[in-house]
Amino acid sequence: MVTASADSTTKTQGDNLRLTCTAESNPPPSTFKWYKSDGNIADVSSNGLLDISNIARNQGGIYRCEANTTLVPTNGSSITRSESQTINISVLCKYNYI
Repeated sequence: MVTASADSTTKTQGDNLRLTCTAESNPPPSTFKWYKSDGNIADVSSNGLLDISNIARNQGGIYRCEANTTLVPTNGSSITRSESQTINISVLCKYNYI
């Protein structure tokens, strides 16, 4: 089972954002991949964290964390299993008044 840090979150542009993805599996996941809603990979890590510094408005949207676990049976080929979870990020405009 894959769990993201929240279902959704709201940030103001310029804030820092940390998303956390965890998975319960044995063996533990070998990689976590974060995808943005456009299908591009936002990050690949072994710890499930996605850090975005100084977030911009165009970085808002739906992100998907995918946990990949590779099983290596004693007889046969390795098998990779994947599970994913989504999180919606809203980024509010930060106005500077003079």
